[in-house]
Amino acid sequence: MKPPEILGMIEEAAGTRMFETKKQSALRTIEKKDVKLQQIQTVLDEEIIPTMETLRKDRNTYMAWMNNKNEREHLFRFVIAYTYTKAKVGSSPNIQKSNLKSKSQTRRPYKDLMKS
Repeated sequence: MKPPEILGMIEEAAGTRMFETKKQSALRTIEKKDVKLQQIQTVLDEEIIPTMETLRKDRNTYMAWMNNKNEREHLFRFVIAYTYTKAKVGSSPNIQKSNLKSKSQTRRPYKDLMKS
């Protein structure tokens, strides 16, 4: 017999052959899992991460828009309150009437602003 055959018979008799087969099987399974892991990483890098970045940018843009909208509404209320106070504080009744007329005239552009 040749030396590799003798070694094979000794390994089989000692029971180490079974462990070698299991080891080879486990190594093949690990290689398959590594391939699958690489595929998942590729999908993450090429599709999911760029989409998430786009969504983050869109969210930030939307949040800035909402902040601007809220600020505009706040300022609009301030202008209305100022116009009302200015009309109310007037010293003579004639000035109050003219201020109230101008208030109703100035309110229309603000309503147009609120629609946009």
